[in-house]
Amino acid sequence: MLHFLIIDGLLFFYKKYKLMLTKDIGRFHKMKIRYILFLIISIILSESYNMQLLSYMSFGQDCSDITGFYQDGREFAVIGLQNGAAFVDITDPYNPFEIDRIDGSSSIWRDLKYWDRH
Repeated sequence: MLHFLIIDGLLFFYKKYKLMLTKDIGRFHKMKIRYILFLIISIILSESYNMQLLSYMSFGQDCSDITGFYQDGREFAVIGLQNGAAFVDITDPYNPFEIDRIDGSSSIWRDLKYWDRH
């Protein structure tokens, strides 16, 4: 119920502020206001995504993609890193651990895919 009251308040503020906008302010400022309202509403409603952070791992570099697979009763995540890929055992989501890394050239983007279980 509190979420709906907050959203109603934000929408009221948005409608009131929107009336104050003139053509002189421009399209960029209107987009900025919409983006800020979107972020605020997303943060408020984040509980409704039915997700909970169970653990966190830092790899010391930028990550760009993640995928996972299930094998022999264990779950694994493969994370695309700036200089390779990391394999993480996530069978126990509260205590994930890195198994190994495959080094690669430095890149800001890794797109991880599987083909025929490879």
